[in-house]
Amino acid sequence: GKYQGPPQGCDTQLPDPSNFAIPLPTAALCFPSPGGCDEGPPTAGMKKFTNSGPLCWKSTVFVGPVPVSMEAGVTIDACLALGAEIDDDSHEPAFVVTPSLGITLAVKGGVGGSIGIAELFAGVQAAITIVELAFPIKWALQVAQTKDDTTDQPVENLYVVKFNRSVSVELTILKLALGVFAEVSAGPFTLSWEFGIWEFEGFVLEWLLADAQLMEKKIDMNMDKPPVETCD
Repeated sequence: GKYQGPPQGCDTQLPDPSNFAIPLPTAALCFPSPGGCDEGPPTAGMKKFTNSGPLCWKSTVFVGPVPVSMEAGVTIDACLALGAEIDDDSHEPAFVVTPSLGITLAVKGGVGGSIGIAELFAGVQAAITIVELAFPIKWALQVAQTKDDTTDQPVENLYVVKFNRSVSVELTILKLALGVFAEVSAGPFTLSWEFGIWEFEGFVLEWLLADAQLMEKKIDMNMDKPPVETCD
């Protein structure tokens, strides 16, 4: 059947769209600069702490019979991220392409060992984005109820759909992320697991460079409208 809205004059509570928000997938491709911490061959355990660049510090100390490895490195990452998002205020969907350039300090430490052909490594890691410059390019879909030109009141069942594109600049300073990780490897194969404990989004400054409307279309939903019911 067809959807029928609530009768006019009824005090009807509509659901809050934010209660049904789900995380949307995002993919990113990054090219780190040379000179940071070189992870070397794809294997876990202490072999991950053998190579160093000029922007990397590594050390292994013994706590009793247990070796504890620590690493700190600075990287300059050029990234390209693709993904979808839902606006927190208007709940409008959008597709976003974001090229970015950032300087990050990564610190991690943990313990590892070998069991047969398998190598295990686990510990704590932190990433500090010292500064990052991003250029989000967003294509957004907006749906709004049309208003009457004379009374400036919403017209029932008449909507306008807009497709917009915007380009902005985002400057992020001191973004922090803390988590734990574990890795298991056997030969050339490595299985990694990460879990975030705490995150600070940092200080974000944003400027809008361009905003353009690509399409606008009105949709009339008054066709075959059933009789309006009223409340007693």
